[in-house]
Formats: sequence, structure tokens, C-alpha cells
Amino acid sequence: IGRRLFVSFDLTASSNTLAPLFDLQSFSNHAYQFNGIAKADLGASYRFPIAENRSLRFHVKLENLFNQNYYESGYRTPGATAVAGMQFEF
Repeated sequence: IGRRLFVSFDLTASSNTLAPLFDLQSFSNHAYQFNGIAKADLGASYRFPIAENRSLRFHVKLENLFNQNYYESGYRTPGATAVAGMQFEF
């Protein structure tokens, strides 16, 4: 959006997945079915020029925007999270 403002939206969706889980008591693998995911991320950054070849960039990213519960490799992932920062460009 313009020369200084950048916005992104990512949508990740998948069907159900199977993951092998190891059983220590019987020393065997079992497949476990995890529900599919529908996860949205939203990011934005703004570049503030200081000089001809220097600028500050402010950015923010919201991950798992709708706070969906899902698993990756058998582990539960965090709910909604946010990351923000500032970058000096030269």
C-alpha cells in the first residue's frame, strides 16, 4: 500500500494428517490422526525515511489470528501470538 506501507495476509489450510507415535511399553509405532488446520497470519510494516540512504522500519506480525488449536509433528502449537520490532536500514 504505497511506497512505505506493506501489509500481508497468509492463510494456511490443510486436511487431516497422520503422525506416527512411538509406544515405549510395546516398542511399536502407532498412527494418530490430527485434525486439519485453518490458520491466518497478518503482518504490516512501515518504513520511515531518515536520510537518502537511511530509514527506520517498524513491523508487526500477528500469527494464528483466530486462535485455532492445531498440532505440528504431534505437538500442540501456541495460540495467537504477536511479534513487533524496529529495524534500522542503511
